[in-house]
Amino acid sequence: SGDGGHVSGSCIECPFHSWKFSGKTGECVDIPYAKNSQEIQKLGKIRKWKSAEVDGLIFVWYHVDESEEPWEIPSFKDIRDGNFIYQGSNDFKVNCHIQEIPENGSDMAHFDAVHSPNILTGANLGKINKSILSIGQHIFNHHWKQNETKKHISDIKLACFSRFWKLKLLKLNCEIHQIGPGYVTIDISTIFGKITVLQTVTPIEPLVQRLSHHFYAPRHLAWFAKMSIYAETVQVTRDAMIWNSK
Repeated sequence: SGDGGHVSGSCIECPFHSWKFSGKTGECVDIPYAKNSQEIQKLGKIRKWKSAEVDGLIFVWYHVDESEEPWEIPSFKDIRDGNFIYQGSNDFKVNCHIQEIPENGSDMAHFDAVHSPNILTGANLGKINKSILSIGQHIFNHHWKQNETKKHISDIKLACFSRFWKLKLLKLNCEIHQIGPGYVTIDISTIFGKITVLQTVTPIEPLVQRLSHHFYAPRHLAWFAKMSIYAETVQVTRDAMIWNSK
């Protein structure tokens, strides 16, 4: 890891004094310079976190109420079976409260203002090329509701198509599941086939979030996945510029 700590056998080893802590219990099991002092070892214990590895991502359960049970993280069969392969990702460091990012997904009013200008106009809303803007725009139809059985999930249906002059091109149908504040799964259907996007929000310090999108698609749709990464990066950069300036 970045701070020098590492895994040693089944233990976590601290970089400062090489103390070793059990990965199962969190208890200190070895102090190199006090091997015969069981009392000292009992003083040291690290917190054990509930975790899960799903579709190549590692999730750590954090809740202010330790009695709360972790949510189930859904897994995609196509990713597990290798039918969809990893195509790339983008990564943003955003200055905002973690709650603002999931609220943004259900805020229909901002789509026309922020995301309607076509991606060829660029990511900077303050410097949009008006001549390119006149060629076309993105049109959105959006609906969301709380999941009926799992209150920590919102189900969103989003339809998008690009209009160039009077032509409607490249319609996308997205089935989106917002799972708590930190995870979103996005299934995108097109005339070419389907791709899957996994969005993660990781707090890295107070009011600073790491926002990432991981793209998976069949091998023959690699070209479309790359186009989608570019389009998504342009659109999210617009959101991030606004969040960073609040």
